[in-house]
Amino acid sequence: MKKYYLILLLLFQSLVSAQNVRFTVISSPESGSKESSSAFKETITKINSAGITDFLIITGNISGNGKNAELENAKDILNELNGNYFIIPGESDSRFSESGSAKFFELFGDDKFIYEKDSSIFIGLNSSSYRQIDGHIKPEDYKWLSDNLAGIDSSYSVYLFVYHNPKNEIDNWPKVNNLLSGFKKPVIFYGSGRDYSIENLFNIPLISIPRLNTSKNQAIQLFESRNDSLLIYDFNNEKIKLLNKISVARKTEPEIIETPVTTFNEAELIWEYNLNYTLDDELTVSNGLIYACDKSGLITCLDSTGNVLWEYDSFGTIVNKPVAADGIFAAATVQGDLLTLDAFTGESIQTIGFDDIITTPLISFDFTGPANFMIPKQSESKAAVVFGTSSGKLHCYDLETLQQIWVYDKINGMIAAMPVYIENKIIFPAFDNHLYCIDAQHGWLNWKWNGIIKGDDFPVLCSPAANNENVYLVSGKGNVYAVDILLGRTEWVNNKLNGFESIGISEIGHRLFIKSRNDKFHIISAKTSNWVKEINLRYGKDYSSLKPIEYNGKVLLGTKSGNVFLIDEKFNSYNLFFMGSAVINSVIHFKDDMFAASNSDGKIVLFKLK
Repeated sequence: MKKYYLILLLLFQSLVSAQNVRFTVISSPESGSKESSSAFKETITKINSAGITDFLIITGNISGNGKNAELENAKDILNELNGNYFIIPGESDSRFSESGSAKFFELFGDDKFIYEKDSSIFIGLNSSSYRQIDGHIKPEDYKWLSDNLAGIDSSYSVYLFVYHNPKNEIDNWPKVNNLLSGFKKPVIFYGSGRDYSIENLFNIPLISIPRLNTSKNQAIQLFESRNDSLLIYDFNNEKIKLLNKISVARKTEPEIIETPVTTFNEAELIWEYNLNYTLDDELTVSNGLIYACDKSGLITCLDSTGNVLWEYDSFGTIVNKPVAADGIFAAATVQGDLLTLDAFTGESIQTIGFDDIITTPLISFDFTGPANFMIPKQSESKAAVVFGTSSGKLHCYDLETLQQIWVYDKINGMIAAMPVYIENKIIFPAFDNHLYCIDAQHGWLNWKWNGIIKGDDFPVLCSPAANNENVYLVSGKGNVYAVDILLGRTEWVNNKLNGFESIGISEIGHRLFIKSRNDKFHIISAKTSNWVKEINLRYGKDYSSLKPIEYNGKVLLGTKSGNVFLIDEKFNSYNLFFMGSAVINSVIHFKDDMFAASNSDGKIVLFKLK
């Protein structure tokens, strides 16, 4: 051990004399479990003991499951670091977040960073998205990056850090790559890799940072930025060694990549509107109006011509779908506010706050059960709004007065998927690995189910489909389950479809629509699970969760690739249009043969079938 620290001391002296920038990069501490937290603490101890790094960068997956307590634990561990650190979230921090990422901002200040030291620029971008697996650079973050790079000398070394692999996990990476093409010495780091590796991506060095594991002997990567080169070292409790030395100065001309644009093939574009900000969930359509809530908290109402009827700033962050019924619009912020507006004018009606965080999309139904309201209703509206929270409560409120009708609080985990309402029942999965069926008029439990096969992942993020016989959902490993809607028992399981947390149902409830993780779209019998048709749509890898819909015998579905497809009554398939390199998060019927669609970049279109 003494020999090890002597070597580190000699290395430290040589680095100091050279006036180079030294930084350590780690990924995926996944704080939470006893083993992962112990490994994280051990890593911080190694870095402190070595004393040879200027700062630490963590490239995502700070938490194991997006829980607030896990992030707080990580913060406590990082407080022991002797020096500065910079941090970006990863998939687990965003996809399973029980705070809509609000806790990450509260603890760490931002989900991106920029830092300058000795003619080197260090930039961290959040490539992860709420409830999504794959990577994407958000429009507001792309603008932030573009604005910041515009003021940097092109001779500087630019080190860019993301969680996802830009080569095959970030759908709109070419746009970012083109921003880097104007610099002579760019290097990209990503944190989703299993092992340390170096390759070139469009003539830019691409370095994979291995995830931390529970081994106490795992090596840590130390980087030394010199004028035209980057030295990479491994160090652990036993030895330190030079892994690689790479030239960061370009030897070839920068490669500019053509980025795809919106194209309409088999559908007619009526109008297009761009929010230019992240849209995390679906649009809402009501009374000929389209409502969108972007992540900044701005609520936009568009009329049938694509003109903005009104806008409202909620002064919060909105990541879940709103609802509108009986002339009242409702939305929830991750800061805990439930607000209602006049659906036609955007005028504020009222806002109530919760100590809990609303984590599901909002749904509404007509409440006809018993209720004793302290504030008398002024209309004949029966609309109620239902939502779930991070603590595992399902709430039902009168939409007009925002008075509580009932709450079901016997759930031991977050509710994140959109509940489904059918025949006086509200059905949803929860993070305690159960599917719940609640009586919509009284708020009591009808049944709960956990009949997944051994080794499967419970479908905690799958919004169910339902008819008057069964409830249907797709597990994390692609198995499709049918559960009796009256008794809560398993009716059948289909393990041949390779789906992913998304399932649609026909208008009359006789067929199910399942999008596989790769190219194939399945139509099966809702009663027996037998195949009706398998169609190869060639959309590529897809882990998105938007439900396919049916209208007048035609099935429409959006994909991660940015395409919207149609399948007609004879099972002919058509690629209707491409909206850009961003996941489609809405395809919804507007009126007649017109539909609204949106993507996660905030682009909204109204289109007509040809």
